[in-house]
Amino acid sequence: MLRVGLGSYIVNGTADCNGCHGSAAGFLAGGNPFFLDRAGHVVWSRNLTPDANTGLTLTEDQFVQTIRTGKDHLDQSRMLVVMPWLIYRWMSDEDLKAVYAYLRAVPPVQNAVPPDNKSDLPLPPAVPFPGKYTDGEIDRPLPHEARSFSPRRGLAIAPRAHPEDLEEDELRSYALGSYIANSMTACNECHTNPDRTPSKINTAAYLSGGTVPHDHPDPESRRRDSSAPARVSDGPDRRQPQQGPG
Repeated sequence: MLRVGLGSYIVNGTADCNGCHGSAAGFLAGGNPFFLDRAGHVVWSRNLTPDANTGLTLTEDQFVQTIRTGKDHLDQSRMLVVMPWLIYRWMSDEDLKAVYAYLRAVPPVQNAVPPDNKSDLPLPPAVPFPGKYTDGEIDRPLPHEARSFSPRRGLAIAPRAHPEDLEEDELRSYALGSYIANSMTACNECHTNPDRTPSKINTAAYLSGGTVPHDHPDPESRRRDSSAPARVSDGPDRRQPQQGPG
């Protein structure tokens, strides 16, 4: 149950998975549309509950592979879009497995989600998980460790050079904060204007705020196109976490 508890902390506390995957159908039940353009291309937030017919059916290994590489197991030739897996992939093995354990423990919700409409878009295939972090201004080897909330990995995935003259305790806190901010919470997605180079972080403006891109989910409707009709639907509080068994 410790792994489930850790997964709950990540899902409900740092990653806020229910922010996109929660809907009027229920906690983490999916079904929210994210419009990619005005030509009708749309992806839907997946049902992450363990419902056997409409929910998450991936094995643990498949789930980890999806987050690491962007592989869409419902569409083998296209990578996931909208889902910020390019940030979540930096989580350690233990943390990703904890997320999976929690998702398998929440109450199942039967909610059939429509299929994505993206098959004719020029989306690249899934990408191999890299052995080094190259998104920032300094390329660093990625430590191969499975431990949860890894400070060593936090140091590796910091987009900018580390501050100098940090005491040991300060460095440990900085490293842990980097791990949380740069792998779990996806702070950079909204608080840094995007770089012109794909897959690179605009380190000169890192976390400095700015204009939120138009294609980010509208805070009320959770839609990619904020000019679309205002709300998906009204219903129970979809942000309310649910406890796993025990």
